[in-house]
Amino acid sequence: PIRDTLIEGFSHFVTSMTAPIASGWSDVAGRVSHPLESAALSRRTPSSDIPRKHDVIAGFTSARLVSDNVSDRNVMKRIKIGDVIAIPTALGIAYAQYTHKHPQFGSLLRVFERIHSELPLDLSEIPNGLLRFSTFFPLGAAVNRRIFSVVGNFPVTPSNQNFPLFRDGVADLHTKKVCIWWLWDGTREWKVGALSEEQKRYPIRKIVNDTMLVYLIETDWRAESEV
Repeated sequence: PIRDTLIEGFSHFVTSMTAPIASGWSDVAGRVSHPLESAALSRRTPSSDIPRKHDVIAGFTSARLVSDNVSDRNVMKRIKIGDVIAIPTALGIAYAQYTHKHPQFGSLLRVFERIHSELPLDLSEIPNGLLRFSTFFPLGAAVNRRIFSVVGNFPVTPSNQNFPLFRDGVADLHTKKVCIWWLWDGTREWKVGALSEEQKRYPIRKIVNDTMLVYLIETDWRAESEV
């Protein structure tokens, strides 16, 4: 049976997979598709439009986060599995790696735990870090709109090569809590009801925009806090 996804979705996630229907997304056969990746993005100032010589993000220059070639601005960049992106936040620079492409939900990002107060000397070590959370994100549109920058492409570590098991559910209108949870492996889903302690740590199936991505990092959000 196909489950219908309620518009309210999760109580916190106003930019989650169920929220952007009014922004050009569509609910087809009970599943949310996102035919236009840029529909989820904010109007954040592109990083390459900010003066680089004097731009300071969290106490250090962002010169390495953007291209020095102005002519590149009109060239569409193609993202690749293994790309690592820099995410400027109020706390410093966070990093995430693009590990999977789902035909419906798009780019899967693995956001790493550590927030850097200065640029790492060895960017290739970033994918070896602990994970903060995983989420779907319209990466291609964000990179081409220069909202976030790709800083390198590195092999995906063995622990992140498998597509993760996600959880999903519909919040009760009154309690704003999910009572019946479903698990999803990227292809099929099945009902589990209440979550085990291990399942509470599974990522929540959702697509976030750039504003929500930064917010989740800055507020130290964890998937296990949403049960």
